Amino acid sequence: MPDIDIDFDEDGREDVLKYVVNKYGHDKVAHIITFGTMGAKMAIRDVARVQKLPLPDADRLAKMIPERPGISLSEAYAEIPELAKEKDSSNKLISQTLKYAEVLEGSVRQTGVHACGIIIGKDSLDNYIPLSTAKIQICMSLSMRVIMLNLLGCLKWIFLVLKHYR
Repeated sequence: MPDIDIDFDEDGREDVLKYVVNKYGHDKVAHIITFGTMGAKMAIRDVARVQKLPLPDADRLAKMIPERPGISLSEAYAEIPELAKEKDSSNKLISQTLKYAEVLEGSVRQTGVHACGIIIGKDSLDNYIPLSTAKIQICMSLSMRVIMLNLLGCLKWIFLVLKHYR
């Protein structure tokens, strides 16, 4: 099936979404779920909280990670020798925090709802995929990649927004 991206005026996108849901049926339309993964800094901070590492130590470790999107702990160790030394620290709490953060890095931390991406099925979607409720929206509970690989006959439609420049 095709993957359709279409632009709408920002004031009318919600109306288009309501129209599609009413036309095809509430049981055949679901929002696309998104997954937020744990980056290096967040992994350190989350593990430090669970390990009860003092906040100043957790902040110091997290602030050693370079400010670059998608940087991994292994890349940070290679770039920042002081951080690599902390990994082998005699302070067991610090070394364990970094070790566990490496394990958790990249794992799913939270879910969200695509701003206006939906899938439309020819039959009720709960016949094909697990669905969940996020706020008041019905959402699929699998990643879009899984859906596209496993569900033939579903249409992915993204309602993009054109902004007015005045």
